[in-house]
Amino acid sequence: MIIPFLWKNPWKYLKEGNDELLIKIIISKYLSDKLNQEINILKGFSYQKPLFDYISYCRHLKLSDIEKIIGFVFEESEFQIIKKEIFNLFINGNTKFTHLYIPRELKYKLHPVPEGCFDGIEFLSCSTGINDDIIAALAERCKSIKELELFIENSNNNYEIIRLIEAQKRLSNINLNHFNFCNETFCKILENSFIKHANTIQYCQINGSPTISHLLP
Repeated sequence: MIIPFLWKNPWKYLKEGNDELLIKIIISKYLSDKLNQEINILKGFSYQKPLFDYISYCRHLKLSDIEKIIGFVFEESEFQIIKKEIFNLFINGNTKFTHLYIPRELKYKLHPVPEGCFDGIEFLSCSTGINDDIIAALAERCKSIKELELFIENSNNNYEIIRLIEAQKRLSNINLNHFNFCNETFCKILENSFIKHANTIQYCQINGSPTISHLLP
C-alpha cells in the first residue's frame, strides 16, 4: 500500500544523501545489462531486482531534480548518456503524470510526446525560456492543466506559451513570476489568453510589477 504513495512524488520524500540510492534502484530495475557493463553504473552497489514497477506509480515529474541527482552521482563523461536513458524511462506511454516541472535550460527532445504520458497533466511549472518544440508538444497533448506556474524572462517571450494556455479547458490557478521584465506586446497577448479563461480562473498571483490590468481586482 505504501509503494504507490511514496512513488507518486518520490522527490518530495527524498532525504539528503539518498540521491545515489534512488538512482541506482531505478537503474537496477530498468537499464540494460549492456549499458551497465559499458559504464559500470552499479559499481559497488549490492542489489536485487525490485519487485515493483516504481516508475509506473510516479505522477510528479521533476526533470530538474533528475538532472541534479544524476550530476551528483555520475561523472561528467557519463552524465549525458545516463540522463537520456533515465528521461526515456520516465517519459513513456505507460506512465501517466499529473504534475510536470520543466527547467528553463532543458536540453531534451520531448517531441513527439508519447500518447497518454502528459494528457492528464493538471499542474505545469515552466518558463518562457524553454525550447519552442517542447511547448508545442505540450500544447498538442495537454488540455487539462488547472494550475500554471510561469516564469517570464526578459529575452524569451515565447509565443508558443500562448497557444498552450489557450488550449486548456479547466485553467483555474495561475502564478506569474518576474512579470515586470515582460515586454508590452507580449504582456497584452498573454493577458488576452488568460481573459479567455475568465470563467474558470479562481486564483491569480503575480510576483513582480504587474502590467496586466484586467486580471487584477
